[in-house]
Amino acid sequence: MKRINSFFSVTLLAAVMFSSCQDREVFDSADHVQPSGEQVKLHLGLNIQSNFQSGLRAISATEEQAIKQIDVLVFKEESPGGVFVYSEHVEGTLSDSSAIIKTNYEANQQLVVITNARDEVRKLVDNTSKGVLKDKLLELLTFSLKLNDDKWNATGPAGTDNFTAFPMWGESAPTLITKNSGIIPVKSLLRMVARIDVVLDQSVTEFEIDSVFLYNTNIGGRIVPDTLELAKDKATLPLDADLIGTKGKDAYIKYIMSTTKGDSNAIYTFETAAPSTNSNEATCLIIAGRYKGTTCYYRVDFVDLNDPEKHADILRNHCYKVTITRVTAEGYDTRDKAFQGKSINIETDLQTWENAPENVVVDGQYYLLVDTVETLKFSKEASTNINITVKTDYPTENAPVWEVSSNKNWVTPSKNGETLSFTVKDYAGNNTDEEDFGNTIKGHTAEITVSAGRLKRKIIIKQADVAKITITFSDYAGTPYLADIILNTDGDGRVLSSESKEFKVAWTPSNAKLYLWQNPAEGLIYSAGILTDISYFGERQSSSAPSFTIHPGAQFQGDCGVKITGQVTNGFQTLEKSIVLKIKR
Repeated sequence: MKRINSFFSVTLLAAVMFSSCQDREVFDSADHVQPSGEQVKLHLGLNIQSNFQSGLRAISATEEQAIKQIDVLVFKEESPGGVFVYSEHVEGTLSDSSAIIKTNYEANQQLVVITNARDEVRKLVDNTSKGVLKDKLLELLTFSLKLNDDKWNATGPAGTDNFTAFPMWGESAPTLITKNSGIIPVKSLLRMVARIDVVLDQSVTEFEIDSVFLYNTNIGGRIVPDTLELAKDKATLPLDADLIGTKGKDAYIKYIMSTTKGDSNAIYTFETAAPSTNSNEATCLIIAGRYKGTTCYYRVDFVDLNDPEKHADILRNHCYKVTITRVTAEGYDTRDKAFQGKSINIETDLQTWENAPENVVVDGQYYLLVDTVETLKFSKEASTNINITVKTDYPTENAPVWEVSSNKNWVTPSKNGETLSFTVKDYAGNNTDEEDFGNTIKGHTAEITVSAGRLKRKIIIKQADVAKITITFSDYAGTPYLADIILNTDGDGRVLSSESKEFKVAWTPSNAKLYLWQNPAEGLIYSAGILTDISYFGERQSSSAPSFTIHPGAQFQGDCGVKITGQVTNGFQTLEKSIVLKIKR
């Protein structure tokens, strides 16, 4: 039998903004297809969805989200869905980075970002004319295993370059590009592959895994999914999708497990669609191992969570964790018999994650969720009452329980129900374990460990000898705005003279640079004409507060506005803060 858990569906964004951020390389873009007319540089705000669930690793979490190349396809909103205009690319090796491209402005455009598929993009663009519809073009963008390769190159080891980075796709919303557009947010990058983990629960002692055979998987896939199918949790296949080998008994890939307890981060595969009836055409696993010393084989299927009698699609950017929880007897004596037969004498727990978060640890039976990123950074000033949510279903006699500890006395954690609180002491006098953080910055590192039974999750605390960052939006007198600025209009849609306001932007530390930009505000008509003076957009190297004046006389149609965003870094941390200027009719 199977126990099926529809576990977490969580998105953890590694927010990546512009090129002045800490620990990011800057790459000069080289036009592949040149745009025409006047141009403006844009910063792409790239968001990489969380790496797949942690575990035994053939490659590391860093490599699962590595970006070696970025290509940008630009579409102009001349027809429904947009038409192709040109492409650009950047060179280099990067992992959480950003790209700066040039594009025509005063045009409504959509940017499609493709990573780690330079040859495929180049080939497609070289054979494409301007004016092709977006959907028609992107459905032709595919990635396949190279000749004679039967599996994804994920051999690692971690820290080396001996792996194939995953092609990813993301795109911006259709955006009116202006000289002051600044950062263009790109919808989270999705990997085109799925990951399958096969592990043995610690309670199973009479069975050992030798290898896993993955049956009925495709040799390639579409880099960009059909968004309608994506929304329905359905696979998007290329027009010429082919299985490994031939359909049926020869269509498999063999994976040798790194331990007799199984493996994670070793099996990566393209999307596949479930057949309606024939189980011999469904994607499945044949587990080869030894039950009480006898070699035998077991079939494991991927089934629909809502109807276990149906097979399920294998979907991009999903992790499928198969935990063998019980083996009751020998399986089939040959692999072919196991494939042709049904699942017998084995019980498995199939857990499926979409965009599996780094903040969840599982062991096949229980989970521990620590709702924060792995590393937290603090300035030299003391910080108190930092709160993090912790949840687990690890059982005790009365209720699920977890524990917390710290390896350094300058970090003091405590627990209360589902809340982990901790304090970071002032850096002065507590820096006996000082280390070099780079860029002439000194600091020290501590670890907070949260545990529930055998489940453990570490939080890395880094504190540097740098001043705290602040950004303050205030009125002319220096009184901070605690909410968005709202201006009312008369019956003709003109801002009332009594509503004329000014605001300033101040920041610390005083020697840091401020970068300001404006974007459309969600739910409002975009209007760049709200401000009389926009000369302060861009980089500011002085800590003198720029002053902006709200335009009192312009006429506006409907509720409109802009979002003003500032970003400051102290070389160790980066702070971003926004305020919306809204004209309300």
